Amino acid sequence: MNTDDISQPTILRYQVAECSSYSAGYRPDLIMEDRPAEQASRWSSASNDTQQYLTLRLEQPALICSEIELRLTCSTYNLWKVPQEPREPDTTIPAQFVKIAPLAAWGNSFNYSIWYVELRGVTGPSVAEVQQKWTIHLDYESWRLCLQFLREKPGMEEAFAALQSRTGVKLEDPLVSQLFDCVVKRGAFTDAESLLAQGYQEDSTLFEDYIRDHVPYQPQWSRLDHGVMNSNGNPSQDSSGGTIEENSRSFGPRSTNTPAHTHPAVRGGHQMVWDPVGRSIYLFGGWDGHRDLGDFWRYNVATAEWSCLSEDARREGGPGPRSCHKMVLHTALRRLYVFGRYVDTETRASTALTSEFFYYDLERHTWTSLGEDVHPMGGPGLIYDHQMAIDEDRNIIYVFGGRLISHSHVGNNETLYSGLYSYDITGNRWRLVRSDQEIVPGSTTIKSRIGHSMIFNPTTRQLDFYVYDVDRNTVVEMVKETNKLGGPDAGFTQRSTLDVAHQELFLFSGLMREKSGSAFTGPTTNNGQVNQPIESARNSFWLYNLRQREWIRLYSNEANPENEDTEPCPRFAHQLVYDPESRTHYLFGGNPGESSNPRRRLGDFWQLYLHRRRRPADILRRSIFLLRRQQFFEMCYARRDSTPASPSM
Repeated sequence: MNTDDISQPTILRYQVAECSSYSAGYRPDLIMEDRPAEQASRWSSASNDTQQYLTLRLEQPALICSEIELRLTCSTYNLWKVPQEPREPDTTIPAQFVKIAPLAAWGNSFNYSIWYVELRGVTGPSVAEVQQKWTIHLDYESWRLCLQFLREKPGMEEAFAALQSRTGVKLEDPLVSQLFDCVVKRGAFTDAESLLAQGYQEDSTLFEDYIRDHVPYQPQWSRLDHGVMNSNGNPSQDSSGGTIEENSRSFGPRSTNTPAHTHPAVRGGHQMVWDPVGRSIYLFGGWDGHRDLGDFWRYNVATAEWSCLSEDARREGGPGPRSCHKMVLHTALRRLYVFGRYVDTETRASTALTSEFFYYDLERHTWTSLGEDVHPMGGPGLIYDHQMAIDEDRNIIYVFGGRLISHSHVGNNETLYSGLYSYDITGNRWRLVRSDQEIVPGSTTIKSRIGHSMIFNPTTRQLDFYVYDVDRNTVVEMVKETNKLGGPDAGFTQRSTLDVAHQELFLFSGLMREKSGSAFTGPTTNNGQVNQPIESARNSFWLYNLRQREWIRLYSNEANPENEDTEPCPRFAHQLVYDPESRTHYLFGGNPGESSNPRRRLGDFWQLYLHRRRRPADILRRSIFLLRRQQFFEMCYARRDSTPASPSM
């Protein structure tokens, strides 16, 4: 079908076909009028039980591609959700009826209310085309079920063969059909074993899908060095025997490429990127608890060694010391892009708050400035705690969110956030793609924010986890609260990575917000204590399967000094990168969030290897065992049935 039709939905006309109940004059047909200022212009249910619903009937069948085309303007006193998962355009089913069911109300004494419902979708020839594909799919599944039924019935072999020949329907994978013939029809277990062994020998990925869907990952942490701070926050010794601070002073003047020590110092708010070509990690900047850092490092995975590329990149034409910035790597161009920085509130009045943009050439080992201030060029102003992602196929960098810093806001408490921008590498052009004030028809509004994570998926050409389609300029909110679907809680400075080949998204949580007793005003608990949200560093590691749309928690930890050599302590403002070839994550530094020592930062370096306990060879061995066990059972049953009965005494 024409995908342009999907990206340009129109408003759909409808009538209220049915409702569970309504109270007083709050009739269901009032949701068709958009009058938010009138309290009576809404539907309100007669009760707040889980049986309440509205059913809408469209004037003609239409494609409602996802929940973004169904917009509810609801009372601030009532919470509503539409229980409809987003669908891909090629799996969308034409519909003429839409049922809206509430999941939760504001409280036990409130009924459900809806002020206005606007449906957006596609009508016309596209609907008939999708309907035809859906009909073909139903026919195919019907024939397949008939074939399955006939094959299981004795004496229906000819009917099975005739139907399969006439329809051309593939019941299952040919290997499964051959195994069925060996085991069920002929009882040839030895032949079945040979089939499995031969199939595995010819295709080593034979059991990969089964392993991916049924065998969970086992996380394994390994500490690559012991950082530059011990557990009590004091400087540890480097390879020369003295502390880092002592040896740094003893070196005296040195060139910018002469490192003071053999690995990066403690820091948080730094940036790291993974280079799959050089199999290396690049680290730049951060805050060590006292000052911003401008050193630039490379970690070689093959040699397990850090090398300092520059102690101060500014001296070589690069960015100055900074933290809360972002970096992305263009693998093909061999360029590392750096954008954004945090400026302390005490120094903003005397600092040039310009939005600098740099890249580092990994082959020539040189820095290049792409603009001392990209804001006049159509780019964002000076921002920090934003996110960047890169589309290498089209040479586009996306920058989203972050908090704006400008002289016009120095001294006041106003907080401004940046929108979604794109940077065309080829044309050296910035463009504002979306702002909080812009409303895109048929698309969810994505609010600007800080401390989030963002990834570009080159397979689907989307930015996850709000899914932003970069080609259609549409946004789908995958789920409003992931923790209600078995996923992670809301957090700050979460780090995420993507395995493109397996379509698996990994998330390492950071700063979490919890409720705890507090002396400040706020909602009270049953025992009279005040519930006040507090923030704490609490880490957990999650997997989101993009194919199955399922969250799985792989790892979680709590602060425990006894485990500091076997797993990283809880932290935030850390950095995490991923090597998909070895399925290994690398974690460096961060802020442990110690209230007694708020300036403390970490310098430990960890790797997290994800492995599965069962390999394809293990699945083959298990399959052969199951075949032999079944053969043994059948031999026992056959012997029992053939043994003559004992003569009666």
